[in-house]
Amino acid sequence: MLRDALLRSFNTALGRLIPAKRNRIVINWLPDPTTLLWIQSIREAQTNLEVCYPGKGLAALELETLDAYFPRVYFTNFERVLV
Repeated sequence: MLRDALLRSFNTALGRLIPAKRNRIVINWLPDPTTLLWIQSIREAQTNLEVCYPGKGLAALELETLDAYFPRVYFTNFERVLV
């Protein structure tokens, strides 16, 4: 439990380094359809929306699943944005 709290805090701090953009959302957890549906701007995305998440990236199968649920959303990891 402590590990999860520390990881969440670390990811939040790292996410604050991501430059703000109009069509960008930064989350501090790995994206999954269930939790993303709680975010109105993701659920109702009408244009290309970028979601930045922590970690080194998702597997192709996970990205395909997210694309099926959210066709107007582009998922990218912190490392890609911060390089």
